[in-house]
Amino acid sequence: MQKYLFLILCLIVSPISMAEDVFEKLFPYDYGEFEGEFEDKWKEDKLKLPPVPDDSNLIEFTGPSGHSQYQYAIDSETLNVGKDGVVRYVVVISSKSGSKNMYYQGISCSKKMLKQYAYGDSGHNKFIASLNPQWESLRRTGALGYSDNLFAFYFCNRMGAVLSREDIINKLKYGHGEYDSEYY
Repeated sequence: MQKYLFLILCLIVSPISMAEDVFEKLFPYDYGEFEGEFEDKWKEDKLKLPPVPDDSNLIEFTGPSGHSQYQYAIDSETLNVGKDGVVRYVVVISSKSGSKNMYYQGISCSKKMLKQYAYGDSGHNKFIASLNPQWESLRRTGALGYSDNLFAFYFCNRMGAVLSREDIINKLKYGHGEYDSEYY
């Protein structure tokens, strides 16, 4: 009787251990039990600060609603889709009085987050690196709500995948698709 129980137990345990081996071969990475535990496997591209943009390279885009006193533009020369999947760009925000703010930023379509790497000092014609840049949620409101517009209308598709540099520039120059509220 014990031989039969042992045989049955072996028949049950053997397929389970084989299934674990197959699973490990198909999915070799440990993605962690909790959201965010696998973040250490993603590496952000190394960066260098861009030059201050030339006005002839700026492409205007629609900013957040309710902030028509500002004009928003992206520098086409600094717009880049990195190997890490982050869209990096210089944005220039101009007021009707003539003042300009410039930011070197990145948007992650997969994370729906923004990182500010540097801000522009137009008086000295250079960028100054942010002391401790961190990923933060996109802003939907306020004068800096343009980041959500860039994400939703220009940089990312409906599923959160980044578009190519050429597609982004075409959307900036020639308009964008409809805002899909189902995903936001």
